[in-house]
Amino acid sequence: RFRYPASGLRLKEMRQLVPWTLAAYLASGLTRALEVVQKQSSDLLYAHWVLPTGLIGAASAALTGLPLVVHAHGSDIHRYACGSWLARSRARGVLRKSSCVFTVSRELSSTIKDRLDLSPEKLRCVPMGVDDSLFSRHSSVEGQKKPSERLQLLFVGDIDTHKGVLEFTRGLVSANGLR
Repeated sequence: RFRYPASGLRLKEMRQLVPWTLAAYLASGLTRALEVVQKQSSDLLYAHWVLPTGLIGAASAALTGLPLVVHAHGSDIHRYACGSWLARSRARGVLRKSSCVFTVSRELSSTIKDRLDLSPEKLRCVPMGVDDSLFSRHSSVEGQKKPSERLQLLFVGDIDTHKGVLEFTRGLVSANGLR
């Protein structure tokens, strides 16, 4: 974690990203990353999101000589990296600097390979889903109420139109004959 001037908002929450805010974010992130690398005697840099944190990881890797691993989640590619030629260029630089690129789906791996020209040998699909074997509709833990017959859904993440939560719930309702 690091501080940057953004009135308490995350970058993705800003209506319009002002260039100086992004520059302050990147400078603050790079400064903090280099402090932590030195303090912890790190062996590897691991950045979640190709953009913008991958830029911090790539700069840190260039300055320290450490290998970089980047984890692409989706919006960092679909919304940002493929949004403009400048962002695409920066994303390609991060991806090429990376020793390995994790993606959350095969579809995202294909997008990165095809639209950002990354060698498939660098890509590894590591889904970030929930292990449903940990949950059972009819099991209960001592002290907890038994589940009702109503279908219950837990979604962990930002509720964003790009995540498809509304479409998912509509499909689930339709498939189960629910209203």
